Amino acid sequence: MNKKLLFSSLPLALVFILQTSTYAHDPYIRIKKGENLFFHKINFKVDRTKPHIKVTIANILGQTVKESKILRSLSFVPTASLQPGYYILKISSGAYTTTQRMVVTK
Repeated sequence: MNKKLLFSSLPLALVFILQTSTYAHDPYIRIKKGENLFFHKINFKVDRTKPHIKVTIANILGQTVKESKILRSLSFVPTASLQPGYYILKISSGAYTTTQRMVVTK
């Protein structure tokens, strides 16, 4: 069942979150192979005193696949080189850390 919900009174960010998954309760961030992961798909806090965000991507076994420091002003996480599969995305900014599940599809 694939339904598009249109709520004109909800913020635009909520619409992006609902469109990123097949179902609203889907715990995975879904992107296609070759795409970068844009920040509007991720819910995380940023320490405004730190210029960089540390991003760690691990496979399902917990092995680090990619680790990078990106500027806060950048609007995406570079994930275009990831192969299809399930990943764990960890974003750290100062005292804040967010961990989310991600799947890369063909």
